[in-house]
Amino acid sequence: MIQKQCYSKGIVIVRFLALLIVFWLGVMIGYNSNFYLTEFHQPTYSSIKPFYRSWKESVTSSVESSESNGVTSHLSQLSGVTSELARKIGVESREASVGNWYMMRIVSNDLTPHHGENQTYLNTLTILKEERIPPGFRRFWLVNCIWNGTKEKQLIRLLESWGEHYMVLKMSNSTDAKQLYNEALNLNGARNTGIQRLFDLGAKWVVALDGGQFVPEESFPPMQKLFEDDTRNETFHLLPMIRAVYKIPVNSSLNFEKISPNTTGLHECTIAVHRKFLTERTAYSFLKYRGLLYDESRLFAKAERMTLLWLLKRQLSDKVVSCKGAFVGEPRNKVNLKQDLPLVRKCGWSYRLVYFPEPWAPYYQPRKSKRPEAFEELRTNLATLAEKNNSTSSSF
Repeated sequence: MIQKQCYSKGIVIVRFLALLIVFWLGVMIGYNSNFYLTEFHQPTYSSIKPFYRSWKESVTSSVESSESNGVTSHLSQLSGVTSELARKIGVESREASVGNWYMMRIVSNDLTPHHGENQTYLNTLTILKEERIPPGFRRFWLVNCIWNGTKEKQLIRLLESWGEHYMVLKMSNSTDAKQLYNEALNLNGARNTGIQRLFDLGAKWVVALDGGQFVPEESFPPMQKLFEDDTRNETFHLLPMIRAVYKIPVNSSLNFEKISPNTTGLHECTIAVHRKFLTERTAYSFLKYRGLLYDESRLFAKAERMTLLWLLKRQLSDKVVSCKGAFVGEPRNKVNLKQDLPLVRKCGWSYRLVYFPEPWAPYYQPRKSKRPEAFEELRTNLATLAEKNNSTSSSF
């Protein structure tokens, strides 16, 4: 009898030890796994622990520094009050209270097959993992009208898990598929809403990035030199952008000169805008369209940024637009180091991550547009959503 009891206790202990070993292996796998996930899920603390610690330490030191200077901590009011405009269109938010220079990113729908199925989530994860924001800069995400509810929730959970500041523009419950389509592709409306919101929060400069743009460490000093100099007169700054051609490892120490063989030439650059634009806008007679800065009548892929860039370059002087040479008009196939290197050293630069970051995606990814197929697929999905909205409203 005693032997049986001892034997039973031994089995329990062995099973308990086996569970501990399995748990330890799981933690170690999460600890060392890369962040290109094959399916959607919220990363566990164990998988982001080393990066969360470094982020938390940098934020803590930044907060202590800002508080010592009498500036409200950007972590003290993470659920800021939403503006009247945001309330009207339906917004969830977790916002900073006050900041100086904001790196704002618009994250929206994956347009397959033009984009990879998980492009937005995976590229966002890469930015969170690898980008290093120096003191004085803040990151802000605007989640824009994502029709797939599961993807939207997973993206929000990801931002939450990293303690990021964000705002969500909800897609309406319209039964009109065309209206839903316009909402999904009105990125300019999202840009204007985000810029206005950040200025409301006290931002001095807002850099309006796309969701997949990565800013390396060497790009921040040139921007900071402009942003912190109150004697400068510029209202706008143009940040050069190049696109990835090969799926190579991305980290904060990317060097323009070394990475140039793996990229295309300069593309549509990013616009940074100073808060004084709010009082100056009426003086810009050429901005006759609807919208704060970007033309909201132009949907995605309808020259929605190109038009504004041409206006800034043609209508305004170098005293108003910093780094006008960053906008080259039509994209080039290759980087011209002799011409581009002095430009990016003066202005900074951003790196457009690949459209297909999934592990099974090809290593070489030349830019091939499949927008017509992507727009048709989006219309089909939104038509289904409109029917669902209609059946839901009819049931009440």
